[in-house]
Amino acid sequence: MPRASRPAVELSTCQCLYGLLVSLSEQQKQADWQFHELLCDSKNLTRCLWLLCDSLPLVAEIRGASLVQVKKAEVRDAILDNAFKLFKTNGYNGTTLSNIADMSGITSGNVYRYFDSKLDLFFQLFSIWFLAHISRLKLKAKKITDPRKRLNFVLLALWKKIPTADGGFNNCLIEALSASKIEKGYTRKLLVDTEHVIADLVFQCLPVDRRRQVDANVLTHLLFMASDGFAMNAKFSSSPHSVETTATLVCDILLGPLPTAARARHT
Repeated sequence: MPRASRPAVELSTCQCLYGLLVSLSEQQKQADWQFHELLCDSKNLTRCLWLLCDSLPLVAEIRGASLVQVKKAEVRDAILDNAFKLFKTNGYNGTTLSNIADMSGITSGNVYRYFDSKLDLFFQLFSIWFLAHISRLKLKAKKITDPRKRLNFVLLALWKKIPTADGGFNNCLIEALSASKIEKGYTRKLLVDTEHVIADLVFQCLPVDRRRQVDANVLTHLLFMASDGFAMNAKFSSSPHSVETTATLVCDILLGPLPTAARARHT
């Protein structure tokens, strides 16, 4: 006996419903029970059985795809975590994709399924790390109402706190860019975006008359370029000038020097 025609809308609805129930429910039994209720409410039991049979391949496909996506995310996270450990310990030039793959329990070829190159992997990792630091810097700086204290806080964060964090991880960026061709995975977007955040914080610290005289974007770019120098200085610890002294000097240049008594209150 030929099968009766089935409405496409009803078929699609039941497939999607059952697929979602199976993929989202914590237990298979709960999904089966909910679909059983749907069957009982239907007027045509035979049609419902056809729909159930038609939905099984879709359910298997949904569940399989979901598991693959979870697995991919886990592998990618493992690569990033292990790369961070190795870069911190051995530096950029002292770390290879083979080292990262071995530590992650995969082959070197599998790393390329997630990242285009060693530089691409590092830069994605560095972006996460650096943006987290800039985000914390912004939140803390906005709580400081005194302009001089806020500016000093921003300078010390850029020139001391971030360059020395995680064993000088920031220096890996200098290694990476000096050893790689620019077209292989580097973009200035991270630098430009974070400079805009800092430029806004610095601009708010300046007196109104200074705001008309200073290009905050150019100033912030200078602060970021100096940050690389302070990062290298922190590695070798050879400079006779402290970061704190330099930050105070820049605050005086931008905001004007404080009287001796007032300076004591700010230190």
